[in-house]
Amino acid sequence: MRTLILLALILLPASLHADDLQALQGTWETTLQIQGKPYTILKTIKDNTETYDLLLGDQLIKRHEVTFELKTIDDFSIFSYAQGRVTKGQGVGNVIPAGKYIYRLKDDTWTASFGFQKNDPSKPFILVFKRSSVKLP
Repeated sequence: MRTLILLALILLPASLHADDLQALQGTWETTLQIQGKPYTILKTIKDNTETYDLLLGDQLIKRHEVTFELKTIDDFSIFSYAQGRVTKGQGVGNVIPAGKYIYRLKDDTWTASFGFQKNDPSKPFILVFKRSSVKLP
């Protein structure tokens, strides 16, 4: 009986990750003000690759791609990314350092909480993404 319970506990998070991975597929959008200018962030998820586009109006400022893995620690969902590189715009070729953030996915809203790692020098902030129909080349 103990083996069955342990096996269920090991397999349960993996199925939750598969559900989240499937639900994340597609394009997500948020807008924010940077130095008084309205920027748009588009995140496009395909399999376990995220393409991040930063736009000012219709102008692509920067695009980077990372691979990611979804994890659960206690009751927290963690988006862990690595192997990133800037592919277009400012800083082409630069490596994106590995990192992670807490996320919550509910219906068509993806909430991401950044800056909460112990050694992260940045100020904590939250971005809320909505599912988007925007397509970029």
